[in-house]
Order: sequence, then C-alpha cells, then structure tokens
Amino acid sequence: GRFSRLRLFGAGVAIGLSLGSKWTGWPVFLLIGLGFAWARFGAVAGRGGGLRRHVADWLFDRHAGPVRGVSLVEAGLLLGLLPALVYFATYWPILFYQKDAVPLADFIAYQAKVFERQAMRPPPHRYSSVWWQWVFDIRPIWLMFSRENGAFRGIVLLGNPAVMWGGLLALGWAAWTGWRRMDGRLIAIVAAWLLSVGVWIVLPKPVTYYHHYLVPAVFLVLALALALDRLGQLRRPWLVPAFLFVAVAIYAWYIPTQIALPWSGKQQYLLYTWLPTWR
Repeated sequence: GRFSRLRLFGAGVAIGLSLGSKWTGWPVFLLIGLGFAWARFGAVAGRGGGLRRHVADWLFDRHAGPVRGVSLVEAGLLLGLLPALVYFATYWPILFYQKDAVPLADFIAYQAKVFERQAMRPPPHRYSSVWWQWVFDIRPIWLMFSRENGAFRGIVLLGNPAVMWGGLLALGWAAWTGWRRMDGRLIAIVAAWLLSVGVWIVLPKPVTYYHHYLVPAVFLVLALALALDRLGQLRRPWLVPAFLFVAVAIYAWYIPTQIALPWSGKQQYLLYTWLPTWR
C-alpha cells in the first residue's frame, strides 16, 4: 500500500508539472482518472451485496485493481487534487513579479485569461499548420534557414516519416485489435491519441504549429511499439529490424538539420524536403 501510494504520488506530481508546461494535455489525464475508476468498478462488480455495498467497495476498497493498496478516493486525491495543486504551484512566481504580478486571490480568474490568450489571433505565419497536417506529417517548421559562420545551415522540426506514417498504421491496427479482443491497453492508447488530437480540433486557437502534435505523438509511438512487438511474433521476423533500420537511416539522414551542421550550399535543403509541403 505504501509503495502504491508513493507511485501514484509521483504520477500526480508528474501530471501537474506536465500540465504546467502544456495544459492542453488535460484530456489525456482525465482519461487516466476515468480509466482507473472504470477498472476499479470492474474489479468489484462481481462481488455480492446490494448497491450500497458495491458503492462502498468501489470507493473505499484497497484490495482490488488496477492498483492494489489504494482506495478510489485516495487515487482521486493523488491523481486529481494533487496535480491541480502542483499545476497552480507552477504559477507561484507570478505572485512576486515586479510588474503585472497576479494576487493569490486572482489565481483562478487568471486561468481564464490564459485561455483567452490561447484563443487570440496572432499574425499568420508561413509555417503555421492544422491538426490533420500534423497527423500526416506534411507541414514541418524550419526553425532556422540562413547563412551562419560562413555556411548555410538549417534546423527543421519534422517527424520521422517512418515513425509518423508507420505509427498511423499501428494506430489502425490497435483500434481494430483492441475492439475485437476488448484489449483495454490498446483501446486506451487509441483513445488517448484521439483525445490529444481532438482538443486541437475544438480549441479556438486560430494559428497552430507542428510542435502541438508532440503529445499525441507519444501515444502514436506506443501503438507503434506494440504493433512491432506483434509483428515480430509472426513468421517474418525480419520485418521488425528492417523497419528499425529504415527509421534509423532516416534519422541519420536528417542529423545535419537537427544540429545545424554546415551545408555545401543553399540548395542542399532540397535533400530534406521530400514533399513540396516540407519547404
């Protein structure tokens, strides 16, 4: 029980800190909480007794899964209240700003201002993109493209095509297999990806960029890892190392655009812009 609480405490702190840096990840963490509650419900549902007994077991029993030794109430505090407190703690420095400080009493109201700023319409940018362009990896960001220290150099934020496109196939496999086999692990990964992409579909933020896809990409990679594991169990085990070789080769090809190595000339960027939309 003590170690279970400690692990959930660490998870709660990590959730709060991650929300402090990227608050649009909240749908994923809501899914985690709902998933915990649903799993606990399934663990106690088969017991005898009336409705009152079921509700009491659901809320206070410490011996059922998915994390034994912790009641649902305790888990709610560690995965709900604690992350909220940590999140607000990340704003603590603004209490002491010499200019535009936010009083403690205005902390909650300040969150509405944060949301309003997210919805503001900044000037359009050449490398702005929308959610479906992130999903298909067709609109990266050239963070640098100029002559520096006597040579042309460039830095591009682009998803590895093998991982991003292969990950989409893996998500399709995870959705189909998870539905057919009622595999909660696969269903949760697909749901987390859909939620973390979906928030950008409904969020009234007029100008967005590829880096907003970093959170959904985490779950895409998880689906890809499970799909490769399954692929390795088939009669063609060479497919997995072949895929990994392609992914690593692409990564190595793009190293000059990740650490700003000097180019032979300005037109070298054509070696890295395989699609017209990558320019």
